[in-house]
Amino acid sequence: SMIRNVVTPTLTVYLPDESKATGTAVIVAPGGGFRILSWDNEGTKTAEWLQSQGIAAFVLKYRLVNTGQSDEEFRKKMQEFGEEVANASKTNNNNELLKNPTTATVIELAKEDGRQAVKYVRTHSEDFKINPNRIGMMGFSAGGIVTIGVTLRNQKESRPDFAAPIYAIA
Repeated sequence: SMIRNVVTPTLTVYLPDESKATGTAVIVAPGGGFRILSWDNEGTKTAEWLQSQGIAAFVLKYRLVNTGQSDEEFRKKMQEFGEEVANASKTNNNNELLKNPTTATVIELAKEDGRQAVKYVRTHSEDFKINPNRIGMMGFSAGGIVTIGVTLRNQKESRPDFAAPIYAIA
């Protein structure tokens, strides 16, 4: 499934069976061009696999560009975004996509959501039975940009111990 129009970030928790728990945690940031979140494929399915390996997983629902309320508005916004993507690929400059003022603002908000997620998981590590020094972050595509942003700019409490940006442009 796909999620859009996120204005309030959340974390969905997947804790492993205590007999398998490794003490490691991963915050998962799905992709979707900062317009949608690929919730199942790059979120919950990844979290369920990590959980099966004894890793606590937290799927981050981060803030996104508003894509309108109606299906018609959504289609129009996605068509505009598709045109931006096509133009960026013609000039072979994906960074142009990130410079759209609306997108750039939302990217900064999404990175802050990622920093707060790391901080929250670390602050509550005892409750989740995880090691506060084994908290990582992985993200796909736009979620990878969030992951890179969190990894490169943070305070000590919001710094991931490891990071996996998957097919991120930045």
